[in-house]
Amino acid sequence: SQSAMDPKYEILEYVVGVLTSFGFAPKMAAFSYYHLINSLVGFIYSQIRDDEEKARGGGRFIDYQRCVATFGKDDIKHILSCNLTLDDFETEAAFEVFLTITLDGILAQLNT
Repeated sequence: SQSAMDPKYEILEYVVGVLTSFGFAPKMAAFSYYHLINSLVGFIYSQIRDDEEKARGGGRFIDYQRCVATFGKDDIKHILSCNLTLDDFETEAAFEVFLTITLDGILAQLNT
């Protein structure tokens, strides 16, 4: 996905430069960029699929509800402890959580 979006690698060059100026090792800066791009493309693809499923009466929230209804509470106690609601499956809320986790993971690589 990175080469399709940046065939001349100009963005990669820029991002590696910025991240190394903040203390990232060059290789970790490049891998962080690749990870972010691949994760974003995957998230967008997942959202498109979920929207298509919602149009057919399904989607991730419906799948979650099926899971809760199908399995015994002892079998999914960790899932139930998340207390997920419909709001947790909305695109903006999910993206905020996804982006926070992704960027925190990248920041954890600083100086490694």
